[in-house]
Amino acid sequence: MYGCQDGNNYCFGLYDVAGNQVTPANWRTLGNSHNDSWDSRYNDPSTRVPSFSDGKAMVQNANGLYGLIDTEGNLIVEVRWSEIRDFTENLTIVVENGLHGFIDTNAQVVIQPRYEGALSFSEGLAVVKTGGLWQYIDADNNVVISPKYGEATSFADGRADVFLPGTGWQIINNEGRLLYFVSEQTVSDYNSAKALMASGDYAAAYEAFVALAGYQDADYLAAQAEAQRKEADYLAAKALLDAGAYREAFAAFAALSGYRDADELAAQTVDHLAAAARDAMEGRGWLAAGSYHTACLRLDGTVVAVDDNEHGQCGVSGWSDIVAVAAGSRHTVGLKADGTVAAVGWNKYGQCDVSGWTSVGGNRTLE
Repeated sequence: MYGCQDGNNYCFGLYDVAGNQVTPANWRTLGNSHNDSWDSRYNDPSTRVPSFSDGKAMVQNANGLYGLIDTEGNLIVEVRWSEIRDFTENLTIVVENGLHGFIDTNAQVVIQPRYEGALSFSEGLAVVKTGGLWQYIDADNNVVISPKYGEATSFADGRADVFLPGTGWQIINNEGRLLYFVSEQTVSDYNSAKALMASGDYAAAYEAFVALAGYQDADYLAAQAEAQRKEADYLAAKALLDAGAYREAFAAFAALSGYRDADELAAQTVDHLAAAARDAMEGRGWLAAGSYHTACLRLDGTVVAVDDNEHGQCGVSGWSDIVAVAAGSRHTVGLKADGTVAAVGWNKYGQCDVSGWTSVGGNRTLE
């Protein structure tokens, strides 16, 4: 189904793929609950794809009230709510006049709006706020755990975090029984880890959730953070490869060994490096011999030298980004990619005084 923006009224309707109008452009927004997000593949604002979930999409009228329609454009939830959330366990939160209730998938109000706040159903229970305190109810609106908590979370794996005024944070089971106390530091660390996840710092979020192993859904979120980190690192590695930064790309893909096609792409970067090195070395020195020592330029831009080192002519272990190498009787010279020169060895006649040289041979690179 396609959304159609009316250029005059900035409202939306539905068209089928053949371009036939299904509904007039009556809605201020048309998308999933919480937002009117659109498929970013369609850049033309007059033909966008609205988000449907389980055959339902949220609509908002000119008065700012929400309802739900099906893929045929039929109204299945009356437009009367100031907020509609996502369905969980076949129920969703609706808000009217600032009060929270629940409707089912048949658009029937099963719990009248009467609560000051609410969280979605999880494991058969929902957290709702009444009289300034949070309690747990079932789908028939029966109170399962009485209102006494200053803060509360949804149940996961039979446990929930609650804050009992005067006592602090604790973990309870689905009967409201205390399992154990939770330090404020643990709660703070968990919230910080979630903030790291939301900011996109997946590596730090992973470490933070691992440190919280066993607490709430920290183990699950650690796995999610690691998956997100790998995907972000994979995309960054591909960007390096596309940019021709083969050395950096190889290191990035090697760190992702086993993930998607990282091993194959790492092998490709080696091929690129070898080809680039061969091209770069044409007409340049890559193997040099002095009177009693030999130096060799490696593919990665480092240099190795062997044999007589009486005057330090083999002291090249710290060299990098070298694109050509030469040797005198008792000294070794290397041309760097940035056009500067390095030299080591016998310097009686100043043959190694090259520290001020620049733009020698033009800037060059093996990449």
